[in-house]
Amino acid sequence: MNKYTQELFVFKRDGSHVVFDASKIYVRIQHLSQHPYELKGINSMWVAQHTIDSIKNDMKTSEIDNIACNRAMDLATDHPEFTILAARI
Repeated sequence: MNKYTQELFVFKRDGSHVVFDASKIYVRIQHLSQHPYELKGINSMWVAQHTIDSIKNDMKTSEIDNIACNRAMDLATDHPEFTILAARI
């Protein structure tokens, strides 16, 4: 079975083991790109998609945050506001 057909699980910060929900990554990064003020000129969904592509079974949510932060920093040379998004993550 490949990673796209099997169910993935993650460990939350409270220690619980739950089914991975990709929509939570999208929602969180989108929210962080708009609050407390909107970061203009960046594609936060690119960061979310590439974060989701890097998920492996039984990861910790803190590890997922590190991946998202690194993906945002990878784009900092394209637009400086990606560094702000990385800091918010």
